[in-house]
Amino acid sequence: MQVFIRVVSDGLSDVHDLYRWLSEDPDVRNEAEVELAEAEAFPEALGALELINVVISNATALGSLLVSISTWRSARGREAEVRVERNGVRVSVEGADPEAIQDLLRQLSGTATDTAQRGSDDAGSTEEGSAEGVR
Repeated sequence: MQVFIRVVSDGLSDVHDLYRWLSEDPDVRNEAEVELAEAEAFPEALGALELINVVISNATALGSLLVSISTWRSARGREAEVRVERNGVRVSVEGADPEAIQDLLRQLSGTATDTAQRGSDDAGSTEEGSAEGVR
């Protein structure tokens, strides 16, 4: 699965810093192909000048990627906004708590919509998924 990552900031150094962080993280490096890309090569992705293109094989690797991004944000002192997109679903990584990461993972893997739909079918009501860290 392909994931696009954009760092919303004043300069390009933030996206380069995150790229290095992800490239050096053994949990990400072992499960994903991470590359820095010009956004014009991926016109459907986030509207950034530069972004990080990640190809991963499974949801576990996506979870490791989200945890690594969250850890990078916390380690910096000043938190940059990081947006992640997969199959047109866009989320912002803001919180580091496990529930927020799980919710982001469900949204990006498409299971949040499936779960809400099943809940709607079973109970006659619609669930709205929300978690800290999601926009």
